[in-house]
Amino acid sequence: MVLGTDPSEGANIAISILLKLYNNGILTMCTTHYPELKTFAMQTVGFENACSEFDIENLKPTFRLLIGVPGQSNAFAISEKLGLDADILAYAKSISNTNQISIEDLLRQIYNDKKAIEIEKEKIVKNSKEIDDLKYDLYDEKRNLEQLKQSYISTAKEEARQILISAKEQADKMINSLENGVSKSDANSIRKKIKQGIVQLAPNYNFSESHIEKKDISIGLSVFVKPLNTYGTILSLPDKSDKVQVQVGSTKTYFPISDIEKSNIKIAHEGGKVKSKLSSKSSFISPEINLLGYRVEDATSVLDKYLDDCVMSKLSSIRIIHGKGSGALRSGIHAFLKTNPHVKNFRLGSLGEGEMGVTIVELK
Repeated sequence: MVLGTDPSEGANIAISILLKLYNNGILTMCTTHYPELKTFAMQTVGFENACSEFDIENLKPTFRLLIGVPGQSNAFAISEKLGLDADILAYAKSISNTNQISIEDLLRQIYNDKKAIEIEKEKIVKNSKEIDDLKYDLYDEKRNLEQLKQSYISTAKEEARQILISAKEQADKMINSLENGVSKSDANSIRKKIKQGIVQLAPNYNFSESHIEKKDISIGLSVFVKPLNTYGTILSLPDKSDKVQVQVGSTKTYFPISDIEKSNIKIAHEGGKVKSKLSSKSSFISPEINLLGYRVEDATSVLDKYLDDCVMSKLSSIRIIHGKGSGALRSGIHAFLKTNPHVKNFRLGSLGEGEMGVTIVELK
């Protein structure tokens, strides 16, 4: 400031300079102690106030930039904090220009309001993130429960199918043993009625996995042959007529693709006889485990048994759902994985895999 210049005149000159720069399209940033410039920026289109937040209690800046808020004078507050005599402060306040005090009060109120808004904004952002995390965890848990339900249904269907097959075999044996005591026509009649009962019962369970597609057919694949209401093994790829050769017992016959369906029943052909059995345990081991809600001790106990099953089932990688939360469960699981002999390496999920809420494990 030039000596001998009235502050109000200096403020007017500063306003004129800023207007000149603005009208010439020049982006300008200026610092000032003139309250007139702060008021001018509040009232004039094209100008914006800003200030650096100052911590009055600790007498130091926070280095947070507040846009739209003019800086306020902290002379009285800082002097009081530094121990300036109360009488001196009181007299200084009493001789201050009334209009100047009014403007400073207004600026202080704007500053406080802006600061309160920023604090509320931070709370909203934090709450929004927590809500998003909770939504993801709930979605993940719902998906896991659905997979578990489907696994139970599939297992129940196969067990029911096995019961029916076993009942049919026992019925055939009983009929064969009775054939010596009854006429052959009567025995065949009884056998036919039993088979019809089983056929009528079986469709209600919908045991087959699903309709098979041409691209899914491979040699050695176990299938359910609908016309024969029994199981077989594919021996050839589809021909020009979309037929495949299927071995049922000791018989090899061609069937259209539309007459076969996928099945989890494994067929072993031994000496011309068909031996049916359920798929091995590996067919039902999910490559994903949900440990949400577990304590670390319980989670590692469950995980230890699960990893043994996965290795027995020859799974190469698995996905552990532990959620984000405080991170305690995730840390406990990671500490356990570091010492488990089945684990080759592990990492947090990437984008689309669950990120911080899941851990991907590669098994040896």
